[in-house]
Amino acid sequence: MRNKNYPLYPITEITNLKQLIYLDHTRTNNNVAFMYAKDKKNTIEVSYSQLIQDIEAFGTYLFKNEYKNTHIAVMGENSYEWILTYFSTVLGGNVIVPVDKELSADEIKNILFSSDSAVLVYSDMYSDIAEDLMNKNFPISYINMNEIPAILEKGKKLITDGMTTFIDYQVNDEDLAAIVYTSGTTGVSKGVMLTHKNIAANSVACCKNVYAEGSTVCVLPLHHTFAFTLGVCAILLYRQPIYINKSLKNIMLDFQIAKPSYTFMVPMMIETMYKKVWATAEEQGKDKLLKILIKLSNGLLKIGLDLRRVLFKSVLSAFGGNLDWISCGGAAIDLKYIKGFRDFGINVINGYGITECSPIVSSNRPKYWVDGSVGVVVYGSEVMIDNPNADGEGEILVKGLSVMKGYYKNEEATRQAFSGEWFKTGDIGKYENGILYITGRVKNVIILSNGKNVYPEELELLLSEVEGIAECMVYEEHNLITAEIYANDPNDKAEEALITERIDILNRTLPLYKQILQTKFRDIEFPKTTTKKIKRR
Repeated sequence: MRNKNYPLYPITEITNLKQLIYLDHTRTNNNVAFMYAKDKKNTIEVSYSQLIQDIEAFGTYLFKNEYKNTHIAVMGENSYEWILTYFSTVLGGNVIVPVDKELSADEIKNILFSSDSAVLVYSDMYSDIAEDLMNKNFPISYINMNEIPAILEKGKKLITDGMTTFIDYQVNDEDLAAIVYTSGTTGVSKGVMLTHKNIAANSVACCKNVYAEGSTVCVLPLHHTFAFTLGVCAILLYRQPIYINKSLKNIMLDFQIAKPSYTFMVPMMIETMYKKVWATAEEQGKDKLLKILIKLSNGLLKIGLDLRRVLFKSVLSAFGGNLDWISCGGAAIDLKYIKGFRDFGINVINGYGITECSPIVSSNRPKYWVDGSVGVVVYGSEVMIDNPNADGEGEILVKGLSVMKGYYKNEEATRQAFSGEWFKTGDIGKYENGILYITGRVKNVIILSNGKNVYPEELELLLSEVEGIAECMVYEEHNLITAEIYANDPNDKAEEALITERIDILNRTLPLYKQILQTKFRDIEFPKTTTKKIKRR
């Protein structure tokens, strides 16, 4: 097991998404591009050649119905039809608007309105929202994904009859490809404008950072840029198969079918899976044996013997048996889960991204990582720490090919988001020896009366390890650092007293100015965004 930096991987460099789809004579490539469950017993496979035929047919149908130079929204669970809608839209010069299916009907309506979407493509599972919009005479056209098979047949006939305007369309690298609405924790969501060049460049950068060989399972919601850029575009660039997970309820079953070598997740998923491993071991009375094997394995690693895939075969088999690494982003993750999975032979690659950067800015690598960091800045991007303090911490600024065009119809927000050509991420961090660290958010920083800066996220990560705490948020109140807590056993006064004692013990390990001097308990969970981040305001 090595842990030192190494050369970037070679990959074909693309500058737009049409190049991605037509790469390597895809028309004759019968290798599997996508897989998904048709029912409990049958799996559908779509080859790369079939993918391009479907895109051309759907795109031609859109052109025939005068959907040109327009914005097309897509809403639904992960599916081949969702992905097909995306590429059939953007490869013809139209703009895709991925809609978060967890939003309320009013929020969805607002996004459709503010994005100037002319079409909504939706899955049957969310037909009630579409019907509500129809009943309110919302001025938009509707396509149920159930109609797509018939649409493809119509599109193929149009092509046979000589209609090639979609196929012949020349995509410009600077063309707008997507408007992605953020789910911010501190403000109103904005429409991030990503060009073909932005998404293509970020896909290339990710492929240069990690080598993807074998299949993956796409588990993150596709409307997230993290899921689509890494989980779809980067893997298509490597020409590897993608198994589409339609529901997290089926994730472990899908792992058994797809036997993935790698996947992409958010911390909550990783934490849940890790706890499940230990819960299963305890149920089977094997938790003590597992701890012994971990000590033995770690000892062997120190002398250069890696037997993890043998010693922990039963653990790995729960994930299909081939899982080598998990790319993790979207929020901070506790080191114990990274180290815990590493003990079993699965590398959790922690990274940092933001929708406005398409999204990946930096990432650890499968064979090179620095625990506690978000790794090396990806190819084609640069970072700078603005106005660093004595500890080298300041706002992270980014420039490069992956940085967005701006916010849709919001020139003021776009102006405020940039300092010259540098995008202001709003995140606080430091950049040392080529490694990036995240320590907080500009909007959340607590500036005490003594001039000291305290980053709530740093303390919240420590509090997440305190026994009994389910959720927490740190903020300043009356110049006191305050921790508001939702306990595992809310309204249990004895448990609250124990948690307070544990926080006192934690305080002894912290500098005086960082100590938590006020604790509050709440009896309901914190309100959250659809990505399960606590809404701070």
